[in-house]
Amino acid sequence: MIAVLSAATAATPQAPVKVDDLHPFTHVAYVLAGSDLSSIKFDSIKLVKVPTQVRTDNRYCGNLYAEPGGSMFCPQTAYQASVPAYRVTYMYKGLPMASDEYPSTNNYTFSVLFRPEELSPAARSGAPAAESFVIATSRDLVRETVIDQAHSTFCQGYYIDGSWTHTNLNCQDKIAYKVVTVPSPYIKVTITPASRIQAAALPSGK
Repeated sequence: MIAVLSAATAATPQAPVKVDDLHPFTHVAYVLAGSDLSSIKFDSIKLVKVPTQVRTDNRYCGNLYAEPGGSMFCPQTAYQASVPAYRVTYMYKGLPMASDEYPSTNNYTFSVLFRPEELSPAARSGAPAAESFVIATSRDLVRETVIDQAHSTFCQGYYIDGSWTHTNLNCQDKIAYKVVTVPSPYIKVTITPASRIQAAALPSGK
């Protein structure tokens, strides 16, 4: 008898140990749209260590049903290949959270990471750190799927016990969708060392 392998059976098995690269040095942070961008101000700079890889170990996954509690070991993840970095933190005023008892603007922070060689000695020293970085903000456009009201029809009805009930039980809503482009709900904040901008502005050969 010739065995027939399914696509799932014939697929390459998942590697027991997988290492993925991380990209912590984007110099970019995101804040909610509606935040007070004019309130963004330098808070601190600190030398830290950040991982550049994440290691995922799936070797325990095959024993999930062999031992009670085995699922707690599947998968195991660990960060590795740490390197020195400077964490630059900014403060800003953002929108209140829905859980706030007394809604008002709140103080928040965000941080970006730099390799030591990306910063000038003045920036690394923290004085005058505020002038050592340039802040740029932008808001991307994103695509969303929404209900196409012009091409949708909805049955009449009423609420009863918190549920929407059709007046005509045989009526069926006909909902059409469309893709629209809208501003992102987040503002992109890019932090650039002032020394890099100054170097880029120098005439070639200087």
